[in-house]
Amino acid sequence: MFVGGGIIGSIILGIVVEKTKAYKGVTTFICSGAAFFCLLDYFLFRRNEAGLAKILTFFQGFISLPILSLALDFGVELTYPIGESFSTGILMCSGQIFGIIYTVATSEMLDKLSTENKAQGADGSLILLTIVCAVGALVSLLIDNDIRRVRAEREDAEKI
Repeated sequence: MFVGGGIIGSIILGIVVEKTKAYKGVTTFICSGAAFFCLLDYFLFRRNEAGLAKILTFFQGFISLPILSLALDFGVELTYPIGESFSTGILMCSGQIFGIIYTVATSEMLDKLSTENKAQGADGSLILLTIVCAVGALVSLLIDNDIRRVRAEREDAEKI
């Protein structure tokens, strides 16, 4: 359900960005939506309803998976005139480093907190994920929407 929702979300949000070039708006939407669905996960998974969990998982994938491709595209636009491959490589590397740090931190939370109460470690890691998504939404709001690569390509096309 998560991957299926992610594929559909990537297609739809990719088309929106390609048509409108609204990188900042879509990135903010994705980060805010991911934080919202993480918060829903926290409260709704306690109800142990399989149907509701499937629906929630689909929408979590729909909103969460497109962030990788859209954030990389936005990063490449913001770092113009640096080459696309270099920008993408640096962004992928920093994303991997963050992922490793996050994984180690949540694994420690699961190990340390789950000894007393089984759900406490999972709750802590889900709350941390919600905070990270909310911080991502806040940071995306603060980023200047200066898409210089698109502007340069349009100016080059007008010269021809």
